[in-house]
Amino acid sequence: MLSDSRIVRSTITSDLDGSNTQTGIPLTLTISLENSSSNCEALSGVYVYIWHCSKDGYYSGYSSTQNGGDYEGHSFLRGAQASDSNGQVTFVSVYPGRYDPRATHIHVEVYPDSTFNRNAILATSQFAFPDATNTTVYASSGYTANQSKGTTDANDQVFGTSAGGDTYQLLTVSGDTSSGYSASITIGVAA
Repeated sequence: MLSDSRIVRSTITSDLDGSNTQTGIPLTLTISLENSSSNCEALSGVYVYIWHCSKDGYYSGYSSTQNGGDYEGHSFLRGAQASDSNGQVTFVSVYPGRYDPRATHIHVEVYPDSTFNRNAILATSQFAFPDATNTTVYASSGYTANQSKGTTDANDQVFGTSAGGDTYQLLTVSGDTSSGYSASITIGVAA
């Protein structure tokens, strides 16, 4: 999917051709990048690629044997952008669901350019959401009922205390279920 130039986009709620629009509580995600090799100056001109599952816990790009739903060949809730002069990218999406055994999260990769060469990745990580926000979202209309019974950040295999915690991966989130949420994070990248 990264070889398709349409993946560079700010609104990621649908497939690249505009079909399969995903529903859920609106989420605006702003990622600020700092160059950890240069006094944490804003890192502009690098490409940030994110992806996350739907409100029902399904990823695009995976078959039913990997995912519970057959979305191979789809591209919803995936996108990339070049960081601006302030080192920022902003994506418009929906609040993700979750699946067992994971806590709610968003995947992120940072690339030096739009070739998205996997051998040149500058950073790979995942972002966690506050458990209290997840509880509120998953109790709202439209989200799968079993979402609220899922793994917390502290018990997650990536964010959990045995994995080093979510100190640097926890999003700052504001908003509510009726108007939507804004999430932000600053990450250091050695470039």
